[in-house]
Amino acid sequence: GRHSLNLMATLSALWFVVLVAAVIVPASVLADRPVEWKSLNCPRSTASDSCTYHNEGKDDLAVTLFFQTEDRGVSHFECVSGATVHCARQWSGPEQGSAGSCFFILPAGESYQCSGAGTVNMIGAHGAATNGTVVDPRSQAEALPCPSTSGTLPSDGCTYKNSGQHDLWVSLAFEATAAQAGFSCSVGKDDVCTFARVNASGDASSCAFVLPFGATLECQGSVLASLASVGVKADNAGVRFTSAQHRNLIRRLVSPVRPVSLAAATTPGHRQAPISVPVVCPKKTIPKSTMCDCTYQNPSEDKDAIITISTSSVDENFNSFHCGIWGANVCAWGSNLNNKHNAGSCWFVLPANASYTCQMQWGAVGVISSSATILSTSIFPPIDSKQQQQQ
Repeated sequence: GRHSLNLMATLSALWFVVLVAAVIVPASVLADRPVEWKSLNCPRSTASDSCTYHNEGKDDLAVTLFFQTEDRGVSHFECVSGATVHCARQWSGPEQGSAGSCFFILPAGESYQCSGAGTVNMIGAHGAATNGTVVDPRSQAEALPCPSTSGTLPSDGCTYKNSGQHDLWVSLAFEATAAQAGFSCSVGKDDVCTFARVNASGDASSCAFVLPFGATLECQGSVLASLASVGVKADNAGVRFTSAQHRNLIRRLVSPVRPVSLAAATTPGHRQAPISVPVVCPKKTIPKSTMCDCTYQNPSEDKDAIITISTSSVDENFNSFHCGIWGANVCAWGSNLNNKHNAGSCWFVLPANASYTCQMQWGAVGVISSSATILSTSIFPPIDSKQQQQQ
């Protein structure tokens, strides 16, 4: 009953705090190439405390946020730069313990503002300077034609091909407009944005990811096939996009040339990128759950990797997991009781030669997909041998 839910929420908050320390710097990855993550003062520890963060450095900043609601009613927060939503989440009911994460790039000299309502705890807010400029400072955020903020996503979905000369940074924000709502956006075979809600009209979330030059973004306007196969169906997505923006990157992160083998792409100095490959951390388990903690290491010594992870609750229990790399949590998702078939996703950049470790909490999520794509370069600064020895 209610007391059980409250106890679970309290324990989940305590358990998350304990696990944060464990996942940040696991002993098994102390030999990794470190990236200097620093704590950010915005968002605040309680997301309803409005604030502004300005990137005063000369380099762009990779930002990762890790949060959890502990409210018995409606709660929400968002971090935005003008019309661009970097990170947003809304829980339309008592979902204590439900967690999430965001990863985005804040250009040098630019700011974001955060605000919210209700009890949303910001468990971690970290930033790491990139290796110079990633987002083209001459570019402005533009509206994305697919998905569009005009109306709800149609049942037959939409596609958008990046025919320009640049990789694009895409930022999406959306909300459920029906009791059963869901969609998935993919680039190639990779799920870059996944969202599903059952009996939770008004829930909202966000995604951010790279759309490479020449690639096509495909968004399916229906509840995920993995969920439809177990009886969750809808006539349309039941999702309205509140923001859909893209902005040019100053350099191509994903090589436009023909992909090569993983072994060739991870050779130091090789500039071509491989086709994305499934990773086993965490491995695909839908329609079943997993309780297996795991670690994955980027096999390249000088190129970063894009990691995508999509998960869902496979039962009515409290289910949650989170993943961390060298000083910061970079992926988290979870739902409280009675949220079977809810789903979400993570997208983040794993530094060259670095590892991430994922830990399952309490119940267990089902993994819809996970993948790794080795980039053609690194967005993080190199580290010399002397610095490596000091770690």
